[in-house]
Amino acid sequence: MKKESNSSKKKKLINLHSTKSKQAFIMLIVMLVQIFMPIMKVEAQEYISDFHNLDYCILKKGDKIVKNSNKKLSVNEIFTNYPSDHNKGYVECNEYTITTDYALLKYAGYDTDNPEKLKVTALYKISFDMNGGQGAIDYRIIWNNSPYSYLFLYTKTLNSANYIGLPTPEREGYEFDGWYTEAVGGTKVTNNTTFNNASNTTLYAHWTAMASYTINENLTYNGAEQTGITYNSDTTNITGTYKATNVGDYTATLTPKDGYTWSDGTIDAKEVTWSISKQSLTIPTLSNTAKSFTDSEQSPTITGYDENTMTQTGTASAKDVGNYTIKWSLKDTDNYKWNDNTITEKSANWSIGTVDIPDSMIKFEDNEVTYDGDEHSIKITGNLPGGTIEYSTDGVNYSDTLPTFTDVGEYTIYYRASKSNYNDKVGSNTLKINQKVLTEYTIIIENQVYTGEEIKPTIIIKDGDRIVPSTEYELEFEDNIGPGTGKVVVKNKDGGNYIISTKNTTFMIIDPGKVEFIDPTTPNSNNAKVIESADEVIAKIDFTDEDLDKINQGKNIDVYLEVKDINNSISSSDKSKIEEKLGNDKLGLYLDVSLFKKVEGEEATKITETKTPITISFEIPEELINKDSNVERTFKVLRLHDGNVEEIEVKVNGNIATFETDKFSTYALTYNDIITTSNPHTGDNIGTSFVMLIISSLGLISTLGYIVISNKRKLVKTNN
Repeated sequence: MKKESNSSKKKKLINLHSTKSKQAFIMLIVMLVQIFMPIMKVEAQEYISDFHNLDYCILKKGDKIVKNSNKKLSVNEIFTNYPSDHNKGYVECNEYTITTDYALLKYAGYDTDNPEKLKVTALYKISFDMNGGQGAIDYRIIWNNSPYSYLFLYTKTLNSANYIGLPTPEREGYEFDGWYTEAVGGTKVTNNTTFNNASNTTLYAHWTAMASYTINENLTYNGAEQTGITYNSDTTNITGTYKATNVGDYTATLTPKDGYTWSDGTIDAKEVTWSISKQSLTIPTLSNTAKSFTDSEQSPTITGYDENTMTQTGTASAKDVGNYTIKWSLKDTDNYKWNDNTITEKSANWSIGTVDIPDSMIKFEDNEVTYDGDEHSIKITGNLPGGTIEYSTDGVNYSDTLPTFTDVGEYTIYYRASKSNYNDKVGSNTLKINQKVLTEYTIIIENQVYTGEEIKPTIIIKDGDRIVPSTEYELEFEDNIGPGTGKVVVKNKDGGNYIISTKNTTFMIIDPGKVEFIDPTTPNSNNAKVIESADEVIAKIDFTDEDLDKINQGKNIDVYLEVKDINNSISSSDKSKIEEKLGNDKLGLYLDVSLFKKVEGEEATKITETKTPITISFEIPEELINKDSNVERTFKVLRLHDGNVEEIEVKVNGNIATFETDKFSTYALTYNDIITTSNPHTGDNIGTSFVMLIISSLGLISTLGYIVISNKRKLVKTNN
């Protein structure tokens, strides 16, 4: 059967609206008015509007429609010259009375409280069963019992194309045969069929199968098997390839089965070509590509990358500063392509840029201090691990040594800090060292021996524990010739590191023969001795004015050193204080080292401190001498004075220990052993070393012998 074309349908529609059609329709309406009223048997009455939107009914003249909900009531009458005036439009109101003989009404709104609908006689619905076909078909409404009745068809939309013929559905592989009153068999219905039955009717589409196929175009690879040709297997045979997965061009041959033809009535085989094209993948892109160094891993934003279809290489994340590239390639170039129709590798670049070295990492600042004799530089806070810092004093020549300055002045220090991933930090800062105003300081002057000439002794000025250079001050002397008390005035010298306040002090000029440095009546423990001359020792004694008065009275003064072994007599409190300082060391022995002065005819008194340190030596006991060649032994001297324990430097030569001190009290000798892995002395060298040790020890003992002094020296106090 031949399918009716759309153009022919349109022609029929146009004919229904031709002038002749309008005249026929008007005549039909007039006849319907005469016939329809007795058929419907509906008297004028009032109806409640309770229809769904787009529901329709026919009422006669005089019927009243009353609104029964909050929806608007819409009414459109059919006039005798319908459809030419059907566009009069809807009337929206609360109630409406039909003014024409008959009216087609459309009600808007739905009242859930009153679901009973308006019943209208002689208005019936035709429904369509597609019977496997497809198409947009609404139900149609007919008037019954008209001797001139056509099958009047109304769509739900009231427009100028209101009158249409029967619908024409479609079904793949079939030809539409028409509408019938039964699903199988029945009577065929056309646009000229007259309906006299007073009931709803269902019409059924009838079909004739035919050989057919459809080429599925625009297939794109998706990884699954796809059908390129769809055909009616009941009427058509197919050979070749009509299903495939991969990209390519394929061919299949189709022929009608026995008893079937193509839609054109032929039965020839048809060779059909179809294809699957490559799937187009969007090339991945990068955003947020300009990063700044953060000392953490960073990545750009990658959009469009699919690990199932693409391979990504290059650097997608990094920590250090640099330029990076990410590359993408297709895993399957046979079935995929890029959206630029290429299959070549794609790439995009991103970068991490340097940043400034933050002050939180390292900061350089000006520095202003007051002179204290120490080295100073600009302030540097933090550090630069893994980086380098170079310094310069002229901004040209740089080194990794930080310049430091001690003397008063203003100094510019340049710096250049470099670290991977950061911009160089370059700049300069100023160090300013101001003069120190020295008002409180100590003057140390040793006693001087009368010579008959003017004496200008060496003076030591101490700023705390620091000795002030002699270039910082000027000295003026008085009464510095004869025996007695000399005077000196300390004055500031401009241009130095200090501003020294003027200060007066005195010193002693001793007449030879008034003071004697002697050996103690009882030999010192451990053969302890003073390793200085008598004059040097006497010069360091801080004699009092009372001592000078007694010398002027003709009395002599003896000074001597007394050293005792107190291993068995040291107090428990002193012992505890010293042991707290031992650490890993071991105790060797305790000594009481005392310096005495004895005025003639009086008891000796202790000298607890001297103006400057005196050098003392003593023998280390035999049992403390290391005799194991695999052990290296070191010694220390601890001094307990005024309740404080401190370590003082000691030099050991063989079995002789030597140290300097200006305080006289309790001492302890300690030692520590370190085991060595080998003995470097072998063969004759051992004997040679031993002989040299004996000779050195004898020489030292011989040297110590000079300290015995027999000359007596007298001190004379003069009145100035």
